[in-house]
Amino acid sequence: MKISLRVEIFKEEDSYVALSPELNVSSFGETIEDAKRSVREALEAFIEQCESMGTLEDVLEASGFTEGSRPLQKDGGQASPMRISARCRYDRDDYIN
Repeated sequence: MKISLRVEIFKEEDSYVALSPELNVSSFGETIEDAKRSVREALEAFIEQCESMGTLEDVLEASGFTEGSRPLQKDGGQASPMRISARCRYDRDDYIN
C-alpha cells in the first residue's frame, strides 16, 4: 500500500512544525530537516498503530482517501510493504525537496 500525504512545514517561534493535515498528525524539530524526519516517524507510528488496531482502512476513509484514488493505491489488491511519501511545503508557498 502506498499513501501520499501532504506535509506543511512552518516556523513557530524557535522551532519548525510539520503538519500532515489529512491525518492531523504533527511534529516539530529545530531545523526543517529535523521536522520532516520527526513527522515521518510520527506518521509511520500512527499508521502502524492503526494497522495493529485494525482501523487503518476506516481512518483513511474518514480522512477522504479511497482505494484506487491518487493518494491511496493498493498494488494489484495484494498487501505490499507500506511506503509513505510526503510532499513538503514551507509557509504553503515554497516546496522543499
